[in-house]
Amino acid sequence: VPNAFVKGERSMSIDPADEISGTEILADTVVDKNDSKESYHVNKWIKSNLFSGGLDLDKNQKAQIVEKLLSYFDHREERFSDVEGLNIERMSGYFNQISLLWLQNQFPSVRDEIEAKFFNAVSMDTEDGTCLSESDQFLSNLIESKDDGVLVDEYISLHAGQSSLIKIGGEAMRKARKLVLAALVKHSGCSDFSILEARTIKDGRRGKSDRPNNVLMEVWRASQRVMERTIKQKQESGLTFEEVGKSLCQKAELLMDLKPNKYCLAVADSLIIVEEQGFKDWSRTEIGLDVQQDCFKILSEVVEFLICPIQNVNILRNEIFRFTFVSMLRLAGFRSFHSLLHSTNELATNKLPPLTSINLVSAPIIHILNSLREIALANSANYFEVLSNVSPSGSGHYLDGIFGVSSQILGALQSTFDSLYECITQHLSRCTWAGDRDGQIVSLAAWGILVKPEDHAFLNRSGIFRVLQTVLDDARN
Repeated sequence: VPNAFVKGERSMSIDPADEISGTEILADTVVDKNDSKESYHVNKWIKSNLFSGGLDLDKNQKAQIVEKLLSYFDHREERFSDVEGLNIERMSGYFNQISLLWLQNQFPSVRDEIEAKFFNAVSMDTEDGTCLSESDQFLSNLIESKDDGVLVDEYISLHAGQSSLIKIGGEAMRKARKLVLAALVKHSGCSDFSILEARTIKDGRRGKSDRPNNVLMEVWRASQRVMERTIKQKQESGLTFEEVGKSLCQKAELLMDLKPNKYCLAVADSLIIVEEQGFKDWSRTEIGLDVQQDCFKILSEVVEFLICPIQNVNILRNEIFRFTFVSMLRLAGFRSFHSLLHSTNELATNKLPPLTSINLVSAPIIHILNSLREIALANSANYFEVLSNVSPSGSGHYLDGIFGVSSQILGALQSTFDSLYECITQHLSRCTWAGDRDGQIVSLAAWGILVKPEDHAFLNRSGIFRVLQTVLDDARN
């Protein structure tokens, strides 16, 4: 089970014809390869920094994931139908308990939905009861033209101006402009900064005739550029304002659902820090210029996406969902391997003991490197790409083939992979002291992984260099 999930598969020796690879899990969501232009832009943006924040799974997506997971357990009793003297009915109840326990531990993000399926209950939907954060509330007000949103919009528009062409487009273009502006504010890191601007206006510290901050001026001007470019595309394509406005709204709505990436969050923190320093015109200081440059850089990427020729935004949503599902499977695989090698607190309470025999621990380790090799093969288009993206042992990186996934899932993948290889390092050390040469070879082979610059801290934490020195000293003796 762990090996197949790490590879993003369902090839569990149930029925070879029923295998589902990581690229076929949600076959109906894959980009049409015949549309090369659309495919190019989808692949470009799904791998961009802008989409690296990921999307939260909604209720329907969670339900779909649970259905896919539970489909693996269909016909599980058939594997034991040929065993003489085995009571299948009694085993069925046991299978249900073990299946539920395993799914709960390996897929905590959909635990409620899994339990609802097993117990035929209705999953509690808590999404409607969530409260908006202050920044999300401001963005909502900006879209709906009320309260602080309309106050800041009118103030900055007075200085930045608005394109007269928007009036020609009618309500469709006015709605698109509000969504575009909110998306630009959110992903340029200016949400909290705009809230401070609203407070400054309310407190009377800034009058309507006072010039707004250069950063906010540039964000509002960027919205103008997007609208003017959209109108130009309308004139060139012959489409109506409603059609181009709808397409633009869909892109902006996707950005509103998308989480800000780490670069955006860094800019947001920097803007608040320099603003709270109290400098009258910090934008002309050296630090202020650096912050502005970083902000304008990510702002230009948002503008580029909004004017890109992608027509079907749902393809991007589905691709993000697909990558999220694959990453969840891979995370479950690593967690399963880790559970076999090391007893976690949660598993200990359920009386599932860890593997204690050195020989038994070596058995699952053999499959870890095989899983990483499968990842390399699955995410390489051709033989030469395999050679350039794998380690000498042929394994890929544990994050290969995952894009547009939330930092929460990526963080869980990283920490679980780190813990797993710490267990392998400890096993290598135990095998060395016990004189188990076969165990040493297995553990050393598992360390034939692809390492990237960001993994250096992980290598230090694992203690692999110290253990390798012990192995070399033992070999010399």
